[in-house]
Amino acid sequence: MGKDCPRRKSIHSLLFISLVVAAAATILPMAYASAENESAAPASAPEEVGMSSDNLVSLDEVLSGYIERQEVAGLVAIIGRKDRIVYEKILGMADIERNIEMRSDTLFRITALTEVVLAVGVLMLYEDGLLELNDPVSQYLPHFGEMNVVVPKEDGSHAILPAEKDVTIHNLLSHTAGMPLPAFSSQIYRDLYSESGLPEFITPYDGTLEDAVQMLSTVPLAAEPGTAWQYGLSTLVLGSLIEVLSGVTLEQFLHTRILEPLEMNDTHAFLPAGQADRLATIYGPSPAKPLARYDDEPNQVGTLAFSTLELWREGSDFFFASYQLLSTAGDFSRFAQMLVQGGKIDGVRLITEDSVALMTTNQIGSHTHPFSESGDKYGYSVGIRTSEDPIDAIEGIGSYGWGGILYTNFWSDPVEEMWVILMSQRTPPHANLKLRMDLRIIAYQSIIR
Repeated sequence: MGKDCPRRKSIHSLLFISLVVAAAATILPMAYASAENESAAPASAPEEVGMSSDNLVSLDEVLSGYIERQEVAGLVAIIGRKDRIVYEKILGMADIERNIEMRSDTLFRITALTEVVLAVGVLMLYEDGLLELNDPVSQYLPHFGEMNVVVPKEDGSHAILPAEKDVTIHNLLSHTAGMPLPAFSSQIYRDLYSESGLPEFITPYDGTLEDAVQMLSTVPLAAEPGTAWQYGLSTLVLGSLIEVLSGVTLEQFLHTRILEPLEMNDTHAFLPAGQADRLATIYGPSPAKPLARYDDEPNQVGTLAFSTLELWREGSDFFFASYQLLSTAGDFSRFAQMLVQGGKIDGVRLITEDSVALMTTNQIGSHTHPFSESGDKYGYSVGIRTSEDPIDAIEGIGSYGWGGILYTNFWSDPVEEMWVILMSQRTPPHANLKLRMDLRIIAYQSIIR
């Protein structure tokens, strides 16, 4: 699609100044995957795959600005197209106080991007004939057989009544199961969740995944299944479902069925021994300074609680299926490339094109989700762009992606055969941080054929 495509015209004014400055540059962008990162696709000059070096070089200045303004401590950004990496930039610090620079092999807590990997795992079991997407979850996890639901009353009180519908695997994959994160839900639901003894958001838990899911089944649903999109803990249940149907632990399943075939050799459920220096530190704004270090266990930002290290220590029996994985930008780039290429990479097919289509098609009907940077609809663990509204949306129709709460993000456009990866470690809120969109805007603007 050419540079003057109508869906890009609205962004020209946003980029005019940066591109005029970039036009004077004579060097190519840092568009080549580091030799340290064996998971990256082969590097290519941008023009070989229909992208502009002059446009991409402007990203250096744009991304560096976020470091200089202390909006993030460091980052790794990757743009790929047509099975080639055309841009990779590594900037800033992984640990400011210890003077550790960001590197291509820096490990990031990818949090909600774990869900996208999990969804591929469920679809693999679907292709294996071990489940149907409309199956009740209770068919495999009997403790979900008689769920209750919270029903608010006009006077502000609530009733807890038997749910009228079964929770299905489709509901779990599409976040329409009525299992929201407590931090994103009503006080009534937060209180009920707290009474269960389950961990808060991304924090350690003294038990197994099976234990946690069984306890979750005792918490009433926040809505009837299928009646609302509520982002939350349904992927925790998917993790347990994978264990039951595959007969191995979730960690083993992901390793043998997904990570190893994709050669994602630097993606882990737990931090490998002796690798703590590779784990990026979490920073975020505070009243005292623009980038405060978050080391506490757990940290609390508003209603969100999250671990910095304890959750990922080796030896834990608990794999937090929704948010657990650690990965590098290069590894996740490989995963995103596999999806863009219809479920295969380097001759290895993980899932069929039909399964990728299921995953990246609107699965929530008329419902919406509030995360506008991740499209207007939702598939299976990814947000999807289905409309050109709002007017400033620059993503192609049919493009999709998702982001983690600690500022990890991917976006893919199958029509343009392009994927964009951004890895950093920053606490929320992110509403005023435009880094993800700046990266995406220039990636689209750089397409010349």
